[in-house]
Amino acid sequence: MTGGIRFLSAALALGLAAAASAQAPPTLADMEKRTVDVLRDIHNRGAELYNRGDAAGCYRMYEGALIAVRPFLSHRAAVAKSLDDGLADVARSPDGVKVQAFRLHELIEKIRADLKGEPKKAEPKKSGSMSQAPPQKSPAKPPAATTGRVKGMVTLDGKPVAAAEVLAVTLDLPQPRVFTAKVADGAYSFGELPVGKYVLIVTGKGVPEKFGTTLTSGLRVEVAGGPGELNLDLKSK
Repeated sequence: MTGGIRFLSAALALGLAAAASAQAPPTLADMEKRTVDVLRDIHNRGAELYNRGDAAGCYRMYEGALIAVRPFLSHRAAVAKSLDDGLADVARSPDGVKVQAFRLHELIEKIRADLKGEPKKAEPKKSGSMSQAPPQKSPAKPPAATTGRVKGMVTLDGKPVAAAEVLAVTLDLPQPRVFTAKVADGAYSFGELPVGKYVLIVTGKGVPEKFGTTLTSGLRVEVAGGPGELNLDLKSK
């Protein structure tokens, strides 16, 4: 970690420890709320780094924050395990620091959601309700394709982009996933992408910053089964 990031992680841990040792002992709910709040603040700081092009700094900040809050989740075994598994999975990822930083962003949001969420209660069955007759079976259909292949050209103001990366981030999976394709002389190609909706990010020398985040790229696509072609014509203004 850099000095600034190490300081933030230490401050995070000290803040939570101070809350735990206050004169009036906080409840577990108080500690969870504090953890949710500080993770939100760290998440926003990391997002600023990422959007300025410092994906490595963002990654280290997110990793340090998650490690710092881990001791305060011992009473939530499932959440703690999710955090441990997520950190280990991202550390093993070969996809590069940009994807790793994005996946830690997703992990922070998941931990915050798990701490804030409440289990759904089963709806009681209504007395006297009539059971539906089993539906008639329709003729078997061939299985739908579950993956697709996407390739195309990336141009900026009509000219092929010499070298860049295209990141595809899923929008409709329970756990978001990120896929990466290299751009060489304008051409890119994804292998197998799960069928569904995606937002695309394009990063590289000369590519405007607005195409480097999911919030501002404006590149949303839907992948169907089988091969497909998608040309990305970026505009500098």
